[in-house]
Amino acid sequence: MHRPMEQPVDSCATVPSSVPVVGAAPVAPSVDAMPDIVVRPSLVAGERVQLVLAGGLWLVAAAILGIRGAGWLLPVAWAPLLAGAGVVIGVVKARFLLDGVVRGVARRIHDRGPDGSIIGFLSVRSWVVVVIMMAGGHALRLTTTPRPVLGVLYIAIATALALASRTYWRVLGRGWSTLGDV
Repeated sequence: MHRPMEQPVDSCATVPSSVPVVGAAPVAPSVDAMPDIVVRPSLVAGERVQLVLAGGLWLVAAAILGIRGAGWLLPVAWAPLLAGAGVVIGVVKARFLLDGVVRGVARRIHDRGPDGSIIGFLSVRSWVVVVIMMAGGHALRLTTTPRPVLGVLYIAIATALALASRTYWRVLGRGWSTLGDV
């Protein structure tokens, strides 16, 4: 004959807590009955904080790249000419590529509202691009590319980042209407 298996008994479910059980160990109150006293840090940041973080990220990256690029150009006799070429390339890159990217990020911040995650000012895809760009810069430094060439490239990218970040600061100072159709 086949006997059904016994189901395990949950003592909390079968005996109400108000009924004393002889010989049983005291039962701690359930977690649900405990007051919520755990402090959890919030990763939520308002729109203004997100704009400052985004603009700050771009400016810090620009400073790092600009300083490194200038350091590679200093020993070269025609450093001012090369630096000027980097700046011109950076202005063009900012105007035709990065200005649109910054407007998109600012719109994302606006659309997410004041309760967005502090790191969510960039999408996951954008964070991946940031990591790829950092890895690409590191890989370039490991090549035999002449440092003055890298200096021009770094100054161009630094200029583009610094110029494009002005959109964040404009929105921060003058409001969302500066983005156009927000």
